[in-house]
Amino acid sequence: MRRSRHTSTSLTESAVSSSRRLVEVQVRCLSGEPTSAPEFLNNSTLSEAWEHPVAACLAVLCLTTAGEPAAGHVATTVKHYLGLDSVRELAVFRTRVGLTVLDLSELGHPAEVVCRLIRGAVTYEDGYVARDVLSHAACREQTNRSERRTLSAAVGSAGLGLGQMPSRLRPTRRGITAATSGLSDSSRSVE
Repeated sequence: MRRSRHTSTSLTESAVSSSRRLVEVQVRCLSGEPTSAPEFLNNSTLSEAWEHPVAACLAVLCLTTAGEPAAGHVATTVKHYLGLDSVRELAVFRTRVGLTVLDLSELGHPAEVVCRLIRGAVTYEDGYVARDVLSHAACREQTNRSERRTLSAAVGSAGLGLGQMPSRLRPTRRGITAATSGLSDSSRSVE
């Protein structure tokens, strides 16, 4: 199904508008106005599915920053996170929202969030998702040996965490950089 140029533009404008609104909440929350941020958020219309868990996380952040109790809002945050679509294309986004939910949870880590994060990381075998899940203590503690092996393999196959370029290849990199620089210089002199 093809989208018309108008529909594509409308979706882009909507995403930009949504992002600006959520950035405004963050700015208010972190610049000394944590009580006005939830008010601004509550007066906003959330039109995209992804906005709900992000807005819920921001509400908890603002309440916590203002020194207000946020326990009731954490349950809403968990609900919105668990309601996110499970498509592969959203794996990294969904994982990072889930990890944020865990970090914002005051009274331990909701088991259903941890389970979904681990299950998603194992299912998709995405290196970035696997790395993020393995890096979070609550998730790492709940993975079994087989899951850790699968996730570590995904991280490795993506080339993440391998460190620096091997020293035997560094002269080659310098040579390529010098050659590229020389080509740029010579193309300028031809013009």
